[in-house]
Amino acid sequence: MPLPELVCDWQQAASNVLVAVGKRFISSVMEEMLSKFQPGVLPHHFVVQTLANLSVSNGRRHKWAAALGQEQEHVHT
Repeated sequence: MPLPELVCDWQQAASNVLVAVGKRFISSVMEEMLSKFQPGVLPHHFVVQTLANLSVSNGRRHKWAAALGQEQEHVHT
């Protein structure tokens, strides 16, 4: 059985990756994160923490993008 702190480290690392990717592809990350919610089931605390960190890391940037009428996600060709 893995050590609890090792599991926590991996979960934190995964959360950090999602937040970093979410700075560029917020819609895709949010869609995936929200798919983890199920009626009547409490979400894992790292899911909630990741959503909070996504909100903090994207809040100001998206306000400016919306004010300027710019796209929030760009796809490279």
